[in-house]
Amino acid sequence: MIVYMTEMAEMPANCVDCVMRECALPLKARVYTPTIKKRYASKRHPDCPLLELPERTETH
Repeated sequence: MIVYMTEMAEMPANCVDCVMRECALPLKARVYTPTIKKRYASKRHPDCPLLELPERTETH
């Protein structure tokens, strides 16, 4: 398992609000500038790689 930690406090409601700019799932194909498809302006992509994990406590 590979984990990508973000500074997000909660799960984004849609792809526009997401901070993971590396994700190409919601983007239009064959366009010069990255453009999110209209349908993902109001929801997340069904194959969204984000998973919400329970908060972990630091132990040193």
